[in-house]
Amino acid sequence: MALAFSERQTCPQPQAFVDDLVGLFSTAVAWGFEVNTSEWMAAVLESVRRHQVHLASEVCSVVVTALVLEGWSNRLDPDICIMQQIRQVVFGSDRLRSRLEELAKLLS
Repeated sequence: MALAFSERQTCPQPQAFVDDLVGLFSTAVAWGFEVNTSEWMAAVLESVRRHQVHLASEVCSVVVTALVLEGWSNRLDPDICIMQQIRQVVFGSDRLRSRLEELAKLLS
């Protein structure tokens, strides 16, 4: 998705980036989305950096907002997990992989 949200995409190997993201989401799915959100998002951002993906400012705003919400929610109620909410959107790695692969084809 990050690849499609930027008009000035600089990712030299979109499929490698997609594979990294699918791996990160697969790990989260395997753990039932019971992962440390800030560490997981840091891994996503590291993949963005490593693959030279240009993120639109809107995407960056969403990432920062998610991190702030995660921090606030953990302080208010340590049992709240933003990743559980993400699970409701993603549903599983197969659906995610097909969406990310479609995006990679469009950008190739």
